[in-house]
Amino acid sequence: MSLGSSLWARSAFSLSFITHNVRASPGRTSCPEPDYTAPNGLQFDVECGSHIPSANLYDDPFPGDYNNVKECIDACSLATQAPCFGVSYHISSGDCFFKNSSVSTASVTPRRNDDWNSAVANAEQLENTDTSCGYQNGTTQTTPNGEEFDIICNTDMGGHDSLVGNGGGYWPLHADSLAECMDMCSHQQLELCAAVAYNPGMEHGYGNCYPKLVKNGSRSYGGGIAKTHLAIAKPPTIDFTCRDKSTMNLMDSLVATTYCDYDRAARDLVIYHKDNMTSCVDSCAEWPSQNSTCHAVVFDSKMEKGYQNCYLKAEKGNQVVHVGFANAVLAAPQSSSSVSVSDSRSGLFSSRTRTAETGTATSTEGFVAGSTSTNSVMAISSPTISPSDAPSAASPRVKGGRSKALVRTVLGALLVSAMVLELAV
Repeated sequence: MSLGSSLWARSAFSLSFITHNVRASPGRTSCPEPDYTAPNGLQFDVECGSHIPSANLYDDPFPGDYNNVKECIDACSLATQAPCFGVSYHISSGDCFFKNSSVSTASVTPRRNDDWNSAVANAEQLENTDTSCGYQNGTTQTTPNGEEFDIICNTDMGGHDSLVGNGGGYWPLHADSLAECMDMCSHQQLELCAAVAYNPGMEHGYGNCYPKLVKNGSRSYGGGIAKTHLAIAKPPTIDFTCRDKSTMNLMDSLVATTYCDYDRAARDLVIYHKDNMTSCVDSCAEWPSQNSTCHAVVFDSKMEKGYQNCYLKAEKGNQVVHVGFANAVLAAPQSSSSVSVSDSRSGLFSSRTRTAETGTATSTEGFVAGSTSTNSVMAISSPTISPSDAPSAASPRVKGGRSKALVRTVLGALLVSAMVLELAV
């Protein structure tokens, strides 16, 4: 099948995510005894200070340099040429030897050697007798987060692999079914997953789910010994036009302001798929605030970084230029009221306004100015006395500062009225 011819090269390339220059590292002796689970879920029993001299998968150590047995184990879990059932790591040289299926038999006994660390995989995880497609060929299936896939059983597609995996730096992925493989594709971050090839029998290794960057690559028969099934993603086309600095009124009197062609550098609360910007912003407004608050969203209308294209942000963060993206910041409206006094003739009046953040009424003092005020409102307001301003026996402050403020307000308004009448004459 097409996965076979270039698997060695692809496997060595995938290891670039986890390998380093071991000969410059002093930590080769580190050993996670008694057990260790690789990033893709394959479990290993670890024996530090031991060597498995037989059951080698290859005559030579697997290509690459490794800082410790942990990195050697990770490489084993990512093998793509044949399943790797264990490792022996040579501390002095940094060499990593892969082991075949016989390593888990009783005839293979590790030997005590302080210059080696070894590990054996859980063989049950590498067994799967059900190699069926799991769906009827030609049907369309939907993942839990809503993405549709066309099912093509007994078919493989070589190349075009998405090496970012699940964003955690390892590839290929492991799945227990084609459905799980499709779900991983729909949740992939950093780039859009267009299809998946799934090898249920794990004939090429524990990593048996291969996300693809294209959906129309060269296909081949996948119904042989190493069965492979294909699923082609069908993400929706999003028609989106961004209006920079436009606002949107939301629930609980929240207002969202939109910014075009910008991402936001801020921590993600959650990532969803949304078909439009409005529903993305609504998700932020509806975010339960018991433990955290949603302050902003980023919307990837072209799904450039994956099907999950709506990012709810825990902070406002800083804007970062990203053409094709849009973001919105949510905020409560500023509650205020003010009254301005002016005259229609320039240079005579401007307004000075006191604003109450609580939203209660405030007074405005008119005064003569020597410059033009461009933001004045052409209106004259007479003072209004609310019930709370009226004298009361229960309110001793009326005889003090409050009554004086009221007198000043009335006198100010009368002065303004007199000046306007004088100007009109």
